[in-house]
Amino acid sequence: VTVQGMATLWLLSQQSTDFVPLGQYPEDHFTEESPQRMVKGFQKELEVLSAAIKDRNEHLEVPYVYLDPVEVENSVAI
Repeated sequence: VTVQGMATLWLLSQQSTDFVPLGQYPEDHFTEESPQRMVKGFQKELEVLSAAIKDRNEHLEVPYVYLDPVEVENSVAI
């Protein structure tokens, strides 16, 4: 493995500096009441899912955190 390959792998494995978790929207795209209710409901579902994952991971020797909504990017970008 070359130094360039290692540097590329290291760079791609780092969390983005503009990371936004799944279900969080930094800009106000959804200003109407109905979409805001839907977003709040989605965020509550993600909180429940995240709590279930954290609870399950307490009993695992090696926790699996990759699909915890807190760790998932709200973007398709690498």
